Amino acid sequence: MALNMIDQWKNVIFGNKQHTLRSNVNEPELILHIAFNQFVNIYLIAIKASEEYGPETVKLFINHQKIDFNDVKTIEAVQILKFKKDNLKYGVPIELQFTKFENVRSLS
Repeated sequence: MALNMIDQWKNVIFGNKQHTLRSNVNEPELILHIAFNQFVNIYLIAIKASEEYGPETVKLFINHQKIDFNDVKTIEAVQILKFKKDNLKYGVPIELQFTKFENVRSLS
């Protein structure tokens, strides 16, 4: 286990509350922006979701103060993650290309 790594089941976005993030049914896209209080290094990401409705592809962008759907079409993603159904069902962490996720101030 890495130094400062959180417990794999702790929800760092919503805490202990259960919430669902949803996109438009006809256009399944969603932008989630996470700003950190200080620079962080990100090693992995885990998303726990329904196998049926969870994301297949997640594009990661770093250090953009504001990002919208037009931006994600023109800006190159730092990394693109492909999720298998089991990854979503069990919240299996996916390792990131570590050198690209050093000194991150925000993640979208």
